[in-house]
Amino acid sequence: MPWPEDATLKGEIVTIAPLEHAHADDLKEATSDGELHRLWYTTAPSAETMTKDIDGRLALRKAGS
Repeated sequence: MPWPEDATLKGEIVTIAPLEHAHADDLKEATSDGELHRLWYTTAPSAETMTKDIDGRLALRKAGS
């Protein structure tokens, strides 16, 4: 089944948007707070690997995964 069309959902407090490279700096900041990439129960990438992780996730989506 193909992915649905991209959609952005906006609320009063939160906006949910499809992942894109423009989010990299904010995601790096969010994941570096508390070093989430070091926790055993999460898969958050480190700030150093964020761009590579975004590339991989976008490639998976393009491939239909």
